[in-house]
Amino acid sequence: MDTRTKRTIQVMKTLALRQHSPLPFQSADGTFPIVVALPNDYVSDVVARIRRVGGSANLAVASAKAFELYGFSSTGQPSAVEPIIINQDLSMGMLAIRIKKNPGRSIRLVFRDTDTNIPEPDSKMQFSYA
Repeated sequence: MDTRTKRTIQVMKTLALRQHSPLPFQSADGTFPIVVALPNDYVSDVVARIRRVGGSANLAVASAKAFELYGFSSTGQPSAVEPIIINQDLSMGMLAIRIKKNPGRSIRLVFRDTDTNIPEPDSKMQFSYA
């Protein structure tokens, strides 16, 4: 089994066992889309995956023992938050570090045709094992 599949199973199992912790993003149709990314994934690849599920999603950045959960919202409208211009080939791990360096505020990312807001992580969760 490859690493992405393992991490996705771990994230889904952990979220299923944590009944009291709601996901940060809910779509208009009432679903909670989830995209699992690895720390070495490129931001541009993850954004493309999020676009395939409607442009906004719950984003779990999963490492070996834990993951951080973000609400990734792309409305297509520029927000009032001053953007952080990033390279599209920044890794998700490096993006997580950038987000942590701005505690207490939303991050607006702008690159190529992307303009999106990412609030600080909802929580950092250790994997649960059944």
